[in-house]
Amino acid sequence: MPLTSLAIGGLALAVLAEIGTVGLLGLSGWFIAACASANAGLAGFVTFSYISPSGGVRSFALVRIAANYVQRLVQHSAVLRRQTEIRSELFEDAAAAPKRAVRLRAGDLLDRAMSDTETESMALIRAMSPVVCFVVVGTGAVLTAAIESPVTGFALAIVLVVASVLTALDRRTAPDALDDATRSLVRAEAVAAVDAWPEMVSLGAADRLADRTLTRIDALAAAQRVARARAARSTLRFSLFATVSLVAIGYVAIVVAHENVPTVVFAALLTSGVLAIGARLGAAAEAMRRASEARARREQLLAVPLEAEPLAPSVALMGDAATVGFVGYALPDAVLRGARTVDASVPTGGVLIVEGRSGTGKTTLLAALADELAARRAVDPSAPRVLLVPADDYLFTGSIGANMRLARADASRADIEDVLAALQLDQAGIDATTRIGVGGRELSGGERKRVHLARAIVARPDILLLDEPTSGLDEATAERVLTELRMRLPDATLVIGTHPESRVVARALPGELLSLD
Repeated sequence: MPLTSLAIGGLALAVLAEIGTVGLLGLSGWFIAACASANAGLAGFVTFSYISPSGGVRSFALVRIAANYVQRLVQHSAVLRRQTEIRSELFEDAAAAPKRAVRLRAGDLLDRAMSDTETESMALIRAMSPVVCFVVVGTGAVLTAAIESPVTGFALAIVLVVASVLTALDRRTAPDALDDATRSLVRAEAVAAVDAWPEMVSLGAADRLADRTLTRIDALAAAQRVARARAARSTLRFSLFATVSLVAIGYVAIVVAHENVPTVVFAALLTSGVLAIGARLGAAAEAMRRASEARARREQLLAVPLEAEPLAPSVALMGDAATVGFVGYALPDAVLRGARTVDASVPTGGVLIVEGRSGTGKTTLLAALADELAARRAVDPSAPRVLLVPADDYLFTGSIGANMRLARADASRADIEDVLAALQLDQAGIDATTRIGVGGRELSGGERKRVHLARAIVARPDILLLDEPTSGLDEATAERVLTELRMRLPDATLVIGTHPESRVVARALPGELLSLD
């Protein structure tokens, strides 16, 4: 995870919280032992004053509580921002380059957007934070112990180094449960099962579909049992090591360094506190591995080369303008017409209506344009932003607001609900908090189409490609929606695929016409 200022602040607060925890443990133990020694009249503690150590105990307790609370807020804020950035990048790529995402329609894209991004972004809390805390707090503990007794400090340093090595070896030899891959299969299977359920019921195959999904779930449960058993064995090994380490530190402090009882207690509890942090290193290594794999899967997805149909001379981009033009685009043989080539051009801010019946190549042309424009932007980030809204665009399970923020991460609730109201979705009781998908509201075809268009408006692209944007809408609603879209995106270049029977697009958005019939 990139170390932004927010992430660095969260790590610093995590270290401060652990210092408070370890300091509280060590000082309170020393305080209790010193009070007992004073009560017994042991040398050096007859004139013992409780004021300073009791103040220190309270200070460590307050630091621990405050730093723990604030670091959770800061770290989770950093994680959520990173998740939003990654999911927005995936959405923009999938929307602009559908050929690159076509193999993800069976739930894999959902897994990438939800599971992998969470795994990658949570590395700050699950992986980086324990390692940084162990190194910083461990170093401080060694120096603190060395001030009182160099021998004890040296022994503590050896214990912490050995703990690090054992954790690394334990992680390296542990069997992989493959639960990440199995979980991905379960999610993909569940999404496919939900989509296919009505058809499977009509075919009398619902039981077979349910059995296959349950088999995936059972495999995930088995993988999780293996992972839990592995974690239990690792915890037991580390606990045994910690016990031996505490005995060794006590032996060095008493026999070698000849320390008094309170100092021995302090050294032992200091060791115990740092080893408690070290016990999380195994889980941190596992979290780092999973985060690296999740990042590699995402980068591999984004690195898939675009395979757009050749456009001659392809798509012309001029500076910051969004002029789209192509000559000699090849239309293959179709039932409705023979193979031929077509030319078209639309100036910046203009409208090109690609008209044709089903099977004439409207969707293919829009996809080719999207891929070509996305490839240009990948090479030149200053190139116009392109967004394709397919006829069957995807909405993720969650809130309407979360789906909108995939298009623009900084969209406020007021911005989102303003667009929803403009497209008359508020009249259907739909706002930014409305949940959709599994466990949420079922949207009608017209509502879903308007949500797709609302997300396109929120994204504010320079070039907007719309495939059958009026399907599922009556003519009056379609005309209002398209008019509102143009008002909200007055400078965007629009390329719209539509059927020749529908004249509403031409009425609402007059422009150039390209017929594929």
